[in-house]
Amino acid sequence: MIARRHQDRRLLPGVTAGLALAACNGAAPRPRAGEDIYAGHPLIARNAGRWDGTYRFVRPNGELLEQYDFRIRVSLSRDNARAYRQESHYRWPDGRTRALVFEAAYVDGELRWDDGRIHGRLWQISDETAYLVFGFHAEPALRCHEMIQTPMAGQTRGRSWLWYRNDLLERYTLIDERRVADHAPLEYK
Repeated sequence: MIARRHQDRRLLPGVTAGLALAACNGAAPRPRAGEDIYAGHPLIARNAGRWDGTYRFVRPNGELLEQYDFRIRVSLSRDNARAYRQESHYRWPDGRTRALVFEAAYVDGELRWDDGRIHGRLWQISDETAYLVFGFHAEPALRCHEMIQTPMAGQTRGRSWLWYRNDLLERYTLIDERRVADHAPLEYK
């Protein structure tokens, strides 16, 4: 079971994958040596394609801090060194836009990021749930824990982020997404 495989590895201070997996009801597939992301992470493979949605940043007391729309495209490769690529385009209500690209390698059954801006890892904990923990090189006191739920039909997904600064909960991010035609443009005009 993956929980046993990860239980002794520390993610961040005080948090192990075993603790994160303890709340999981479904058993995730166990990665095998030499497999690629399609075989090792069928949930992530199901998430390939185009997604549109909204980010909502909320204080622990429920106050809405910020909200903006996004469009992303997730592309996968059988080359484990470049297994995951996410092109993200964001648009704020005032018209501002921003584009970012996130790339990850597939190593030992996990996606791993470390691009000089962010570092983190993601693994599948059930047939419908992935868990990601990441941080920022420029802000070592800030870290984020993300759950990604994709129902089996694969047409919608929900994500929730818990942001901690110096081990204190600072905010949540609530994200609702829907799959759209992959040929639709990503850029906001």
